[in-house]
Amino acid sequence: MLLPDKRGSESSEGDWRTSSYEDLTTDTLAAIEFLRSRDAVSISSIGVIGMSEGGRIAPIVATQSDELAFVVNMVGEGTRIIRVEALDRISSLAKEST
Repeated sequence: MLLPDKRGSESSEGDWRTSSYEDLTTDTLAAIEFLRSRDAVSISSIGVIGMSEGGRIAPIVATQSDELAFVVNMVGEGTRIIRVEALDRISSLAKEST
């Protein structure tokens, strides 16, 4: 099991308040690659459990990784993902323009 710190907490760099879903998805995919590189971890047993905001990220990660054995979405999004992604993109564009 790998339970990384939220961006900007404990020893983690970054700021969770300004992280996009793309950032968090990239973080999760990097964590999967890290686990795959460990000899003690069976590739067939790597999965993602999403809670709260992670419940929004887990399905996105699942579409971008063929390596997952399972996805558990405990508390997911109540809004259609296409709307969430659109709002996330608008937010990113607003940050870029300032």
